[in-house]
Amino acid sequence: MGTKIKDRFLVELYDYPLGDKKEDRIGKVISSKAFSEEDLIQLAVARGTDIGASTMRATLEIISELAIEQITKGAIVHLGLAQFHVNVHGVFQGDAAKWDKEKHSLHVQANPIVELKKAVESCEVELRGMAPERAGINSVKDLNSEEFNTTITPGGVVQVFGSNIKIVGDLESLGIYLYHLETNTEIVIPMSRLAVNAPSHLFFVAPADLKIGLYSLSVLTQYTSQGRFRKQARRYVFNGNLEVK
Repeated sequence: MGTKIKDRFLVELYDYPLGDKKEDRIGKVISSKAFSEEDLIQLAVARGTDIGASTMRATLEIISELAIEQITKGAIVHLGLAQFHVNVHGVFQGDAAKWDKEKHSLHVQANPIVELKKAVESCEVELRGMAPERAGINSVKDLNSEEFNTTITPGGVVQVFGSNIKIVGDLESLGIYLYHLETNTEIVIPMSRLAVNAPSHLFFVAPADLKIGLYSLSVLTQYTSQGRFRKQARRYVFNGNLEVK
């Protein structure tokens, strides 16, 4: 029996604007594809199974509805590749403190199962050095929850860190884009709504009416480090999804 070839992550390096040293870098996994639930169903069908796509789809929907029902009752639920439970965010003053929606919130925590952790840890890594385009989004921080790269709070302040991401130019379409993955709708945060607009970081206030769900975040700009505008704007996409809960 031949030795199984290990899966491999391709990693490129980017400048780390928050580092203490000029040489500090962060690594970013190069994502070749993105898979939706429907994509995975089609993959399963293509590999051969006695269960049809419609049956899989219906089963997943039923299980997901039951999981949500139990999680909202305070249960810890093991579903697929993760364990889900609800955390409380915010500080309370005194033993008789009351719930304040301005200070306190509920957040769903998802922890990967052991098998997934082991599968990722067993993969090899190919480090390709500095990314060829030294511009892009490195991380996103939600100031309300103090979480990195996971959530956005409607009406809250969001920090975007990266390299050469300052939004400048003469095109009206420039700005930060939030794309709602479930409804395929796009929201534009124009330059005029940025509290801070610098090459290494951006601050903006998220719209208060953001729908619940997953979003992708991208920046459209004509900025160059040489002090002149690009003729064509470039879009830098954050390598991950952000959740509104």
